[in-house]
Amino acid sequence: MTKLPAAVLALAAAFVLVGPASAAAPTINTTTLHLGPFVDGDTCLFPIITTVDQTRTTTLFDNGDIKRHVDLTVVQSANGHTAVETDSWNVFIDHADPTAWTLTGRFGQIFLDGHLVYLQSGLINFDPLNGMLTDPHPGPSGTYPDTCAILGT
Repeated sequence: MTKLPAAVLALAAAFVLVGPASAAAPTINTTTLHLGPFVDGDTCLFPIITTVDQTRTTTLFDNGDIKRHVDLTVVQSANGHTAVETDSWNVFIDHADPTAWTLTGRFGQIFLDGHLVYLQSGLINFDPLNGMLTDPHPGPSGTYPDTCAILGT
């Protein structure tokens, strides 16, 4: 009976000495951007007061994979109307093919005077070399609204 506790202790000591294999902790970097409010006098025939806020968190994993999380808010006001766009998405970049990005999330959610006028979410692919977006499952998002048209009425 005394051999069993000694064997258990020896096994436990072996686990402590060897320890579990683990990858290095990922490197995380967060940047923020704030622009405005500023007057955009070039987009439409009337001035638009615009504010942009963006937060981007980049996680670099031990194997070289990258994940970026982006939160973007754009507020535009003109002619008594306010359009607020709030987007939130993740970008996944596989170290094996850094030119094939996969984006998931909400890429466009626009409220005009508190009413939803545009929504696009899901999964899209992006090629940073040619700037092409591919939506494998286009949804019922309609057409991205024309800023001048929605703020000009």
